[in-house]
Amino acid sequence: MIYIIIVLSLLVILLALLSLFLAKEMFKKITNINQILYPFNRYIWLGKTHFSYSKPEMRNLIFTSDTEFTILIGIDLDIPLLYHGVDWYGYSDAEYDEEKNRWIAVISTWMGKKPATFRFASDTEMVYFHDPYNLPGIYERCTEPTKSFPPHWWQRIGLYA
Repeated sequence: MIYIIIVLSLLVILLALLSLFLAKEMFKKITNINQILYPFNRYIWLGKTHFSYSKPEMRNLIFTSDTEFTILIGIDLDIPLLYHGVDWYGYSDAEYDEEKNRWIAVISTWMGKKPATFRFASDTEMVYFHDPYNLPGIYERCTEPTKSFPPHWWQRIGLYA
């Protein structure tokens, strides 16, 4: 009987920790979306792009414009029987680069081995996406990120990465 009580107690603790984690993640999502959508009362769908790399690592996504902008980034997420949709997980405000004479937002995010579809939205229309790994030029790999989104522990070990 004591073993059943111990197992049930551990299960309750585990479920409580899982609930706290999910609540924290949901709060982050709501905060990110509110910070970009409410000030502008609208957003403009910029499009999506697919990534698949042989080596999982942090990579930069570069966005530029002639005007100041905020970019919202999300990923298509499909968890069988639980969720299918876009996980808007972050945003970044652009910073003015005097050398390039452009507004630039560099988002550093985790790219895993599995193919992923990223989605982008902005508060202005004329925002352009540059992939520094496929389009060499003035937007180089070493560009300092304006915002960084490191992976969760389960992404590092290959789950939903």
